Amino acid sequence: VIIRTDGQDSSPDWSPDASRLVFSSTKDGIKTGNSEIYISKPDGSDMQRITNNSEIDTSPTFSPNGREIAFISTRGGGQHLYKMSIDGINVRRLPVEGTQIDSPAWNPNPQLSDLIAYAASEGGNRFQVFVYSLSTGRSVAVTRGYGRADSPNWSPDGRQIVFEAAQGNQSHIFAVGLDGSRLRQLTREGANQSPSWGGR
Repeated sequence: VIIRTDGQDSSPDWSPDASRLVFSSTKDGIKTGNSEIYISKPDGSDMQRITNNSEIDTSPTFSPNGREIAFISTRGGGQHLYKMSIDGINVRRLPVEGTQIDSPAWNPNPQLSDLIAYAASEGGNRFQVFVYSLSTGRSVAVTRGYGRADSPNWSPDGRQIVFEAAQGNQSHIFAVGLDGSRLRQLTREGANQSPSWGGR
């Protein structure tokens, strides 16, 4: 899989059927550094820009049915969580808890498709991982007490979340249940970041 543009490409995510990639790129905003969201086939063909505004749009994640995308945008000031259809319409800001929203991940289990994990500041530089329910409109913190917990990623069955968290001078990988239970530390040596669960 190779996608090359003239800009900086980041935050790729596969569609559930692996027929499309969604990603953010500065290819049409190189002079300003403005990032927009694009969707394409895995070989880079049939590329379409699906956001178009003067603010930064990044970190896209597919819904489990492949029909919607959640993403981060600075439109309106600050970093907020939005969702839209894959053609870029029906854009809606989600009223999640926390500020400076980061690293959204849509639950891959169709039976749990109303859940989106994300990291957010609860004040200053203290970030925790939350799970937002589209059904209830509420966010639940699944981590507490870390200086910075970030980069949540769902297990294939959507029942657990892996994430990185600062512990002392190192970052380690942890796993936790979607309700915040069954927390366990997975790494103990070195600096560990950006976990991803295999088998999706």
